Amino acid sequence: MKYGLIMYKDTENIGDDVQTYAAERYLPRVDYIIDRDAVASFVPKEKEYVATIMNAWWMNKKFNWPPSPYIYPKMISMHFSHYDTIYHIDQRHITTGYGKEYMKKHEPIGCRDSYTKNLLKENGIESYFSGCMTLTLDRFEGIEKEDYILLVDVKDEIYEKIKTMTDKEIVRITNNRDSKEYSKFSWETRRKYVEEYLQKIQKASLVITPRLHSALPSLALQTPVLLIDYSLNNDRTSDFLKLLHYTTEEKILKGKIKYNINKPKANKKDYLKIREKLKEQCREFVEEVKDKELNIDELPPVEHYEEFVKRSEFQKGLLLESYLNLNEKYLTEVRAAWESSDNGWANYEQLCKKLEEKGINLSDL
Repeated sequence: MKYGLIMYKDTENIGDDVQTYAAERYLPRVDYIIDRDAVASFVPKEKEYVATIMNAWWMNKKFNWPPSPYIYPKMISMHFSHYDTIYHIDQRHITTGYGKEYMKKHEPIGCRDSYTKNLLKENGIESYFSGCMTLTLDRFEGIEKEDYILLVDVKDEIYEKIKTMTDKEIVRITNNRDSKEYSKFSWETRRKYVEEYLQKIQKASLVITPRLHSALPSLALQTPVLLIDYSLNNDRTSDFLKLLHYTTEEKILKGKIKYNINKPKANKKDYLKIREKLKEQCREFVEEVKDKELNIDELPPVEHYEEFVKRSEFQKGLLLESYLNLNEKYLTEVRAAWESSDNGWANYEQLCKKLEEKGINLSDL
């Protein structure tokens, strides 16, 4: 059996690579790197099945579903985003047609959150809450604790407030990456960045962050963590708040948090059952496929599927170009109309900002 590793090549968030890193640790080796947002286009070197742990945030480009027939999947720790950066497709890619058929074929589906679990159940697909694979990370050996507070992607005003609350060293880092540059790196290079990132978390006396992919690894690495809950992504975060100590931006800025950042509480232990179950399921999958005999006659010849992918990519490229051109013309006309009005374009942007503060993004509508 060959093994594939899901990686989001064009990510702007190292948290996506933490997901990849978490899955890799269960594979005997990696024979193929499979791009998360081109999962339908994956073609192996020969006609064969490729065992793949499918934990990921699926997906920006929903026209790339269902996955390639060569992938033999472990559907676990999956989140299906309602957000699509290209065509604004809703969840029909998994709840109807070929997408639903694929999900039914591989049910039950392990979901990282109740939003995904309920979405699938409502559409007749067997599913269960599995939690997030980043909870299975193991501590690095030989890493000594240091007495600094690690802030991951916190706002400047929160940083300034926290400075007044402690004499400890404060280290600020970000999960953000320049996707254009970052996508050029091999997985081997990106793995090193992930390990450096996780070691910073493990060394810290406390992590404060709004990022789930910093908070959940902090649990796994046994570093006290305080999540800043903005409640803008309830479909992603609601299941995990009960596992974490959390507060809000408002409480921090008003100095009303009850959490002592100088003597941080130990993390809750509720995540441990989720962690152990995930580890058990991944180990069982790898053990199962190690000597599993699969009928490759059911697979299309590689040369035929390669030709299909080329044709499909060509067609999708034309549609995308057409969509972007149409969208640009529309936005140009809307901007001109607003700029010529008494209110002006600035008021529209202000409206967008106010809506975003309430968790509403006009591009999603």
